[in-house]
Amino acid sequence: MMLALNLLALWLATLQPQAAASPDPDQLLQRALAYAGSGHLRAAIGAAERAGALRPADLRIGLALARWYQQDGQDAAATLVLQELRDAHPREPLVRIELATLYHRRERGQDAMAELNALLQLDPNSAFGHYNLAVLLAAQGDNSQAAREHFQRALEIEPDSVDARFGLAALAADQDQQNEARALLQRCLDQQPSHVGALQLRAELQEKAGELEAAAASWQRIAELDPRRASAFYALGRLRQKLDQTEPAKQAMLRFQELDREAEAREQRDKRVSATFKQAKAALEAGQTTEAAANFQRVLEIDPRHDLSRSYLAKIAYSAGDLTTAESDIQRAIESNPSEPEYHYLLALFLHKGKDRQAALREIELALELNPEDAESHNLRGNILVELGRPQEAAQAYRRALEIDPLNSSALLNLQALH
Repeated sequence: MMLALNLLALWLATLQPQAAASPDPDQLLQRALAYAGSGHLRAAIGAAERAGALRPADLRIGLALARWYQQDGQDAAATLVLQELRDAHPREPLVRIELATLYHRRERGQDAMAELNALLQLDPNSAFGHYNLAVLLAAQGDNSQAAREHFQRALEIEPDSVDARFGLAALAADQDQQNEARALLQRCLDQQPSHVGALQLRAELQEKAGELEAAAASWQRIAELDPRRASAFYALGRLRQKLDQTEPAKQAMLRFQELDREAEAREQRDKRVSATFKQAKAALEAGQTTEAAANFQRVLEIDPRHDLSRSYLAKIAYSAGDLTTAESDIQRAIESNPSEPEYHYLLALFLHKGKDRQAALREIELALELNPEDAESHNLRGNILVELGRPQEAAQAYRRALEIDPLNSSALLNLQALH
């Protein structure tokens, strides 16, 4: 046993120089940017994470990684990265901007306000800082004068800012300064005729002033720009009724009811899917495989294209030794979501288990096209290549897996076995 451990230690030692010779942080960032540019978001994240581990608190790496995390729906991870960058670079305005934007989107208003105030101390001429601080102040309701000052300052810095001008219009409307509000809105719409917010506020002011035909025209324009905005059809129908335009009013209300029913059905379906999926996951974690499978099936009865449930059923079937069902389920998951690399990895695994090595190789190479930074996929590719009698290519695959994950014991032992 000691001899085996010593041999493994020696083998690890021989691999250390290879790990040290792996791409440096700048190369990894360039690779990540290339992945992101070609739509391989998770591969970009993987490469950027490796670059960040080699060079912590690097601005370029950290900002890129935070943005990709947000694109992938990982807001908590993005927040942590940006907080670390802020602490390491307290005078860097761009980090404050990114963090304030993320806080605002996550409805952490006080945190966003703190970052914006810090930003304006660093850069008093930041139009972004003044505008977003004005938005937060306006939302508080009792700071309209401060909000107005920041909107005006943003507009002084960027005279063509439609958003700052619209912010001033909204404040004027709230304070019943209709002439000022309408003048500002007209300028917004001269600059950006499709600004839905400006059109809606104008419609509300027009209706308040008794200009029903003009208000209806504004809502009609909104409905044309966004045909699925139920509120636009409701407002339009209501105004047409006031104008005794019976048939147009009826058509608008029918469209509103249709959109409203669709929205309610989607909401109910999504709630049922979410609740049933959670039950399935809980049962699976508790080792209740049969109950889990039944709940995943119920999810699919509600939403036949729920690829994640289909992938879990495939894993359950594979664990039970039912390769035929596993392959069928994972292929259907791929039909619903062909860009998910894990599904191609799983299909390759199942095909490899079933001895269909050529098909398995095609699938694992598809998985690697979608996520070239996945060590397990490189390791599986190596296993398939070994069985196809291509040991040199297999060794390259194992080395690539170890470059990505130097502690991948499976790839290490597989590479050792080739020698």
